[in-house]
Amino acid sequence: MGVDTCVFVKESDFKRLIEDDFDRFLFLIEKTKCRWNTFIEKFEDVIDYFALLDEVYTSRDMIRFIALTDKLTNEEKSEWLDVLFEYDLIFQPDTKEKRKEYIDLCVFYLKMIEFVRKNLEAIKNNIKKQK
Repeated sequence: MGVDTCVFVKESDFKRLIEDDFDRFLFLIEKTKCRWNTFIEKFEDVIDYFALLDEVYTSRDMIRFIALTDKLTNEEKSEWLDVLFEYDLIFQPDTKEKRKEYIDLCVFYLKMIEFVRKNLEAIKNNIKKQK
Protein backbone atom coordinates (compact mmCIF):
# COMPACT_ATOMS: atom_id res chain seq x y z
CA MET A 1 0.00 0.00 0.00
CA GLY A 2 1.13 3.52 -0.75
CA VAL A 3 0.72 6.87 0.88
CA ASP A 4 -2.41 8.77 -0.16
CA THR A 5 -2.89 12.49 -0.64
CA CYS A 6 -5.09 14.27 1.90
CA VAL A 7 -6.62 17.69 1.41
CA PHE A 8 -8.14 19.51 4.35
CA VAL A 9 -10.25 22.66 4.39
CA LYS A 10 -10.46 25.01 7.36
CA GLU A 11 -13.65 24.29 9.30
CA SER A 12 -14.83 27.88 8.84
CA ASP A 13 -14.56 27.49 5.02
CA PHE A 14 -16.15 24.02 4.80
CA LYS A 15 -19.83 25.00 4.57
CA ARG A 16 -19.15 27.67 1.95
CA LEU A 17 -17.11 25.23 -0.16
CA ILE A 18 -19.82 22.56 -0.07
CA GLU A 19 -22.90 24.77 -0.36
CA ASP A 20 -21.64 27.52 -2.67
CA ASP A 21 -18.69 26.02 -4.55
CA PHE A 22 -19.49 22.34 -4.95
CA ASP A 23 -17.72 22.28 -8.32
CA ARG A 24 -14.53 23.43 -6.62
CA PHE A 25 -14.95 20.70 -4.01
CA LEU A 26 -15.21 18.14 -6.83
CA PHE A 27 -12.17 19.71 -8.51
CA LEU A 28 -10.15 19.23 -5.32
CA ILE A 29 -11.29 15.62 -5.00
CA GLU A 30 -10.45 14.90 -8.64
CA LYS A 31 -6.98 16.44 -8.39
CA THR A 32 -6.02 14.91 -5.06
CA LYS A 33 -7.53 11.42 -5.30
CA CYS A 34 -4.13 9.85 -5.89
CA ARG A 35 -0.98 8.72 -4.16
CA TRP A 36 1.05 11.48 -2.51
CA ASN A 37 4.10 10.93 -4.73
CA THR A 38 1.88 11.22 -7.85
CA PHE A 39 0.40 14.47 -6.58
CA ILE A 40 3.73 16.10 -5.77
CA GLU A 41 5.40 14.99 -9.01
CA LYS A 42 3.52 17.88 -10.63
CA PHE A 43 5.73 20.30 -8.70
CA GLU A 44 9.11 18.59 -8.70
CA ASP A 45 10.41 21.11 -11.25
CA VAL A 46 10.14 23.94 -8.69
CA ILE A 47 11.18 22.22 -5.47
CA ASP A 48 13.25 19.20 -4.58
CA TYR A 49 11.07 16.10 -5.06
CA PHE A 50 12.49 14.30 -2.03
CA ALA A 51 11.92 17.34 0.18
CA LEU A 52 8.28 17.28 -0.95
CA LEU A 53 7.66 13.69 0.05
CA ASP A 54 7.13 14.22 3.76
CA GLU A 55 5.84 17.76 4.00
CA VAL A 56 2.60 19.58 4.71
CA TYR A 57 1.62 22.42 2.37
CA THR A 58 -0.80 25.29 2.81
CA SER A 59 -2.78 27.10 0.14
CA ARG A 60 -0.05 29.76 0.11
CA ASP A 61 2.67 27.14 -0.53
CA MET A 62 0.64 25.62 -3.34
CA ILE A 63 0.07 29.04 -4.94
CA ARG A 64 3.84 29.48 -5.15
CA PHE A 65 4.38 25.98 -6.59
CA ILE A 66 1.64 26.43 -9.19
CA ALA A 67 2.92 29.84 -10.24
CA LEU A 68 6.40 28.46 -10.81
CA THR A 69 5.76 25.04 -12.35
CA ASP A 70 5.89 24.41 -16.08
CA LYS A 71 4.03 21.09 -15.74
CA LEU A 72 0.53 22.60 -15.69
CA THR A 73 -1.32 24.38 -18.49
CA ASN A 74 -2.47 27.96 -17.98
CA GLU A 75 -6.03 26.68 -17.65
CA GLU A 76 -5.01 24.19 -14.94
CA LYS A 77 -3.06 26.89 -13.13
CA SER A 78 -6.06 29.20 -13.26
CA GLU A 79 -8.39 26.54 -11.82
CA TRP A 80 -5.97 25.78 -9.01
CA LEU A 81 -5.36 29.43 -8.19
CA ASP A 82 -9.10 30.20 -8.04
CA VAL A 83 -9.53 27.55 -5.33
CA LEU A 84 -6.31 28.27 -3.46
CA PHE A 85 -6.92 32.01 -3.16
CA GLU A 86 -10.47 31.38 -1.93
CA TYR A 87 -9.98 28.67 0.71
CA ASP A 88 -7.63 27.85 3.56
CA LEU A 89 -6.42 24.38 2.55
CA ILE A 90 -3.80 21.93 3.74
CA PHE A 91 -2.25 19.29 1.47
CA GLN A 92 -0.35 16.44 3.08
CA PRO A 93 0.40 12.74 2.96
CA ASP A 94 -1.96 10.54 4.96
CA THR A 95 0.94 9.59 7.21
CA LYS A 96 0.90 13.05 8.82
CA GLU A 97 -1.20 13.92 11.84
CA LYS A 98 -4.70 15.19 11.05
CA ARG A 99 -5.47 18.85 11.75
CA LYS A 100 -8.16 19.41 14.38
CA GLU A 101 -9.45 22.70 12.99
CA TYR A 102 -9.62 21.30 9.45
CA ILE A 103 -12.00 18.85 7.76
CA ASP A 104 -10.65 16.06 5.57
CA LEU A 105 -12.35 16.48 2.19
CA CYS A 106 -11.60 12.93 1.08
CA VAL A 107 -13.27 11.49 4.18
CA PHE A 108 -16.27 13.76 3.59
CA TYR A 109 -16.44 12.61 -0.05
CA LEU A 110 -16.39 8.94 1.00
CA LYS A 111 -19.09 9.57 3.65
CA MET A 112 -21.19 11.32 1.01
CA ILE A 113 -20.91 8.29 -1.29
CA GLU A 114 -21.78 5.97 1.61
CA PHE A 115 -24.86 8.08 2.41
CA VAL A 116 -26.05 7.97 -1.21
CA ARG A 117 -25.56 4.21 -1.42
CA LYS A 118 -27.50 3.62 1.81
CA ASN A 119 -30.32 5.92 0.70
CA LEU A 120 -30.34 5.16 -3.00
CA GLU A 121 -33.90 3.83 -3.08
CA ALA A 122 -35.29 6.84 -1.21
CA ILE A 123 -33.36 9.24 -3.47
CA LYS A 124 -34.62 7.43 -6.58
CA ASN A 125 -38.22 7.59 -5.30
CA ASN A 126 -37.85 11.28 -4.57
CA ILE A 127 -36.63 11.89 -8.12
CA LYS A 128 -39.58 9.95 -9.55
CA LYS A 129 -42.00 12.09 -7.49
CA GLN A 130 -40.53 15.26 -9.03
CA LYS A 131 -41.42 14.22 -12.58
